Amino acid sequence: MTIPLYVGVDIGKAKNVACFMGPDGAVLLQKETFDNTLIGAQSLVTKAKELLIKENCDHPVFGVEATSFYHFHLMNFILQTSDLKSYRTTVYQLNARNVKNFKKSYTPRGKNDAYDAFVIADNLRFGRLPKPYEVDEMYLPLQRLTRYRFHLVGSLIREKSYFLTMLFLKFSNYGDVFSDVFGATSRSLITDFYSPEEIINTPLEDMVQFLVDKGHNHFAEPEKLAKELKRISRESYRLQPRLTDSVNLILETSMNNIRFFEQSVRKIENVINRDMAKLANPLESVRGIGPVYSAGIIAEVGDITKFDSQAKLAKYAGLTWNSNQSGNFVGEDEPLNRAGNRYLRYYLIEAADSLRRHNAEYQAYYQKKYQEAAKHAHKRALVLTARKLVRLVFALLDKNKLYRPD
Repeated sequence: MTIPLYVGVDIGKAKNVACFMGPDGAVLLQKETFDNTLIGAQSLVTKAKELLIKENCDHPVFGVEATSFYHFHLMNFILQTSDLKSYRTTVYQLNARNVKNFKKSYTPRGKNDAYDAFVIADNLRFGRLPKPYEVDEMYLPLQRLTRYRFHLVGSLIREKSYFLTMLFLKFSNYGDVFSDVFGATSRSLITDFYSPEEIINTPLEDMVQFLVDKGHNHFAEPEKLAKELKRISRESYRLQPRLTDSVNLILETSMNNIRFFEQSVRKIENVINRDMAKLANPLESVRGIGPVYSAGIIAEVGDITKFDSQAKLAKYAGLTWNSNQSGNFVGEDEPLNRAGNRYLRYYLIEAADSLRRHNAEYQAYYQKKYQEAAKHAHKRALVLTARKLVRLVFALLDKNKLYRPD
């Protein structure tokens, strides 16, 4: 029978506060503060080892609340230090929302680091914990890349959204003339022409030549397109002259940011493609899941044996739904449980979006769920398609086999 020593650690950028608790819930040490440095981590481990010996405990259980990257070094140090190797140390990375909900079971006492460390330690003692944290040296570098790509794509989407807001000020009627507002010709048109008035005053033959040159003869009817541009220019609002320079500068700068993010995403994806070529990857055998999406999934899943079933994997990804039922009442809306791994959920949904365009089975499933939805049809169908994909991902990784449609 093991006798655990529970260590709850409230993480901070500069300081960590620890609470040491015995198996019966007795607080052995509280308000112990350690620097969030290598030396501070060593002091924390030394204190834990002293208490293990003093209290006749044989199994240290550490718990930290996930806080950006501030907990990363400490968790890895605790698992890798030789001082605790013989004690079969366990480390848990606790979801901040779960800790907050657990804290609600206590009489309200406000918030301070020492009390938070106590709550974490008591949470460890009560159980219902996630899978223990493991140092995953194989997938960790890939995970850094896929998570950074997630960050870049988010930044790119936000910048494009801001750009479109500013574009409305300059060119309020700039709508569906181009299939892609951020295509090469469209970008040149927005930044090269000072205002809609300039487009109106540009001779038609010059406008046609501009579209031919920038579009590399891509447009089938450049003259028709030029006339359409002149029409929507006449229908657009006129921006006050004093604002024009400012708006043009913002659009130019924002476009430069968009180009930078796009180049950065391509650069990261090239490295991901290179690294994935070195790994056995059964997910790439599924048409529509390329190396980038499969990298995002594999990097977050890691060793598939950590999950007993595809349902456990779905729960880890946050692709489960909270029930909305009481007595005879059953709510129509069951909200998605977003408490899981947001990176894994993102890559599963992106992969599902790609599958619905390249895989007949998933396309049919998406259409079926789309037609069944009363509202939010696309989002609901896409998330349900991602949930279906979880079953396939689990099967391929668990059996380490290539995909066959049959």
